[in-house]
Amino acid sequence: MSRIPFRTPDDRRPATRGPAQPLGFVSTIRGKLAQLQRDIGGLRDRMKYVYGEGVPASYIGTKEFFPEAQTFNLDVLSEGQVVPTNVQPVQYVIRDGVDHSVPIQLFGPGVFVARYVSMTIEQRYNDPTLGQMRLPVPIGKTFFYLDPSTTSPSVGKQTIKWHLFYNLGWGTMLSDRLMGTNLFWNLSDADSDRPLSDDWMPHTTLLPQHYQNLVDGDLSEFEVPWTFERAGVVDFKFRLINPILQLAAAATAFPFEGRNDLVNGVRNMSAVVRVALHGRKVYSNRDLLLREAV
Repeated sequence: MSRIPFRTPDDRRPATRGPAQPLGFVSTIRGKLAQLQRDIGGLRDRMKYVYGEGVPASYIGTKEFFPEAQTFNLDVLSEGQVVPTNVQPVQYVIRDGVDHSVPIQLFGPGVFVARYVSMTIEQRYNDPTLGQMRLPVPIGKTFFYLDPSTTSPSVGKQTIKWHLFYNLGWGTMLSDRLMGTNLFWNLSDADSDRPLSDDWMPHTTLLPQHYQNLVDGDLSEFEVPWTFERAGVVDFKFRLINPILQLAAAATAFPFEGRNDLVNGVRNMSAVVRVALHGRKVYSNRDLLLREAV
């Protein structure tokens, strides 16, 4: 009595038209059944956390950067210091070429599926009549400046390489050549140290197409939704190309024309970086029970 050889579910048998003309291989009935079971299981797992399911959710991280105590003199209009009044003492608020981080705390039960990220920078300003306010720092500014000075033709074309509120008028605030910054950025899961990108990304990935001096950060969509299991921390890391400065209290000019913003002889134009992750929160049965308990 001959024995039937044992075959695994994945065993395949040659399909031939004849002894000398093989046509390839076909799976056995048992192998096809095993493959279908795996396919169905995979589809079931993929459908478990579909982006369209769950409830809309977002998490926001903010960090305030305060002016440094040290001051230095700067030709704020980059005209080769030919106009003495344009040489003013300034202070760093956020330095360029230095890695900064804004933590985003993910809290509560459920799985957060992040789909978008947005980022804005605002700078504090004390108006003598209107009070405290936050002024936007445009992201993605093109810095190019033709020196208008006729007394120093050798200065030629200049580029302004910093963001600074300097003797501005309200009507020209967002169009002024001193306004705005550029940056590189990345996201990292603090628990697993898993980055969104292997290298720094330019600020243009945060901007919509055909942007011009973007004021409010636009929603940048991830190519693949990013899933975070339960609570955690995501670090938004960035590196400015153009530093954010403020006029020192000893400067002879004000951030806005004729408006003395000093409070007890102190100027504080701190900058707030705000980052938001947008997506959906998916809850299991256990998560729903925890939400009810809370």
